[in-house]
Amino acid sequence: MNNYKIKKIYDDTWLINDDAMCTVYVIKGSKKTLIIDTGNENNNNLIEEIKKITNNELVLVLTHTHLDHLGHLNEFEHYYLSKYEDLTNITLNKATLFDNEYVFDLGNKIIKAIVFPAHTKGSTILIDEANKAIYTGDQFGSGCGVWMQVNEATTLSTYIDSITKFLNYLDNNYSFDKHEFTLWGGHYGQELTSRLSSYNPLNIDMVLNMKTLCEKILNKEIILQECNSMVFNNEISLYASYKNAEIVTRKSLVK
Repeated sequence: MNNYKIKKIYDDTWLINDDAMCTVYVIKGSKKTLIIDTGNENNNNLIEEIKKITNNELVLVLTHTHLDHLGHLNEFEHYYLSKYEDLTNITLNKATLFDNEYVFDLGNKIIKAIVFPAHTKGSTILIDEANKAIYTGDQFGSGCGVWMQVNEATTLSTYIDSITKFLNYLDNNYSFDKHEFTLWGGHYGQELTSRLSSYNPLNIDMVLNMKTLCEKILNKEIILQECNSMVFNNEISLYASYKNAEIVTRKSLVK
């Protein structure tokens, strides 16, 4: 049995969490409702849970195509995602593929989707300016470190470049300080499972520290240590941390 937990996080926004801490976000507009990811596969019906919140037309966007975010994809007739993602598990005639940016108009609310390659080559971040909320998928982890050892992950240099572009985007496009944004990761609850502290919430400071961490790894100021995280490409998983940022990567991507 896999029980969903629904939590209201803004007047118009909810998260739906499953037992594996895979998170779906529901952003309700006056005409349409945006769904971010579909969680892990289980025996529940996700759309039935969403209908407890809204009867609007549903618009699904995927932050990336790892299976723990696609578990209920077959319940949806159409969805949006980056064209740079691995499309192996995607039904292309149901998909709209976008390039670097896509704007969703929900009626009284605009949500921007922007691609910043790192955790995957098409990793997509969604910005809700009205609520000062950013939905980051797995791009920075969810409070217990980012997995950059997965098959689709980029090099650390590319990750640094993506973080820089992300932070610059916030600085250049909004009149308020970027620290006023609240970041919501793809696995709500993992902020309680960090190696660094009992509560390690995802925030802008973590993103800034993640950039510094990657730079220090490349400069050999921080040494990666072998860890027991899942292995991809038959390479040993390697871990490091800096302040509140944690990363798992592999040797071939340390460049």
